[in-house]
Amino acid sequence: MLKLIWFVQIVFFLVSMLLTGLFAMSLSGGDFDGLIQAHEDQQSIFMAALFVLIGCCIDIGKYLFWAKRHISRFFTLLSVVLMAFSWAASCAFFISSEMRLLKDAQYGSPEYIALQQEISAIQRSIDIEERLLDKRLGSSYHKQWEQAQASAMKIASLQVDLREKRATLPLVGSTAAESEIETTRLFASVSGALNVSLDTVRTFGYAVLALLLEVSTLGMISLARAEKTGGGISVDKPTEPDSKSDDTLLVNEEYRQKLAILTSDILSGKIPPVLRTIKSASYGLNLDQIRTVLSDLHSAGILDTDKRNSYKLSERVSCQPVISSTK
Repeated sequence: MLKLIWFVQIVFFLVSMLLTGLFAMSLSGGDFDGLIQAHEDQQSIFMAALFVLIGCCIDIGKYLFWAKRHISRFFTLLSVVLMAFSWAASCAFFISSEMRLLKDAQYGSPEYIALQQEISAIQRSIDIEERLLDKRLGSSYHKQWEQAQASAMKIASLQVDLREKRATLPLVGSTAAESEIETTRLFASVSGALNVSLDTVRTFGYAVLALLLEVSTLGMISLARAEKTGGGISVDKPTEPDSKSDDTLLVNEEYRQKLAILTSDILSGKIPPVLRTIKSASYGLNLDQIRTVLSDLHSAGILDTDKRNSYKLSERVSCQPVISSTK
């Protein structure tokens, strides 16, 4: 079970670190395609690798601080802050990746390609008319000047048409692109069912996905630690309570026997109730235990206070026969 937990934990680690690293790389303005094409640009590769390393270090710090959170609350706070950054980075990477896929699908749609070709044709026509206008304005013939005026009007009309088509270019092919991307189709269906904007559904969906990834990763750390600790207790300490209880019973029984012997000797007059005398008689009791016995006997009226803060056997007891017992 513990091996399975560690395996899943490592998978979560790698996924979260990859997402944070890729988002950090996107902050540097780089991506995989750009790095492959710009293999000669060493500075671009260095910056992308540096940002990926920073993202991985952030995730590693998050895991280490969370694993040692019992040491200090400051570690818990650091782990939560880094987790929030990692969560935001994962959300941003998910959204930017889908937007990139949508753009690629849009740029490859027939509508977008056709409109792009129309824009290019209009631009070429404008360039031709501008060159022709310059030639006609430089002519000395009045007829050429009249034709130049027609060319200027045509250029103005083409420029208006060009601006209109360029304004509609970002929207052309977007519907076809959304139908090609599986995640976008899913978010669009949810958006239509809930009557909520597509961007809201997309952001909420990726936010929940990234949050589940972060919580599951930190939860796996806690689960692995709990499993390891629980296994150690169940295996290593199954018989300790019994052995400790047996030792305690033996010690208590031996102590009670020593107390009974000392009390019996004091009552029978074999030894005077004097602290130093009892200590030197080797009853196996320390000074505190002997003081406790004498104090209890004095409280019971068996001993009276003698000179120099010592005790003596009470006359009432000394006049009675003493029955020895070592129970």
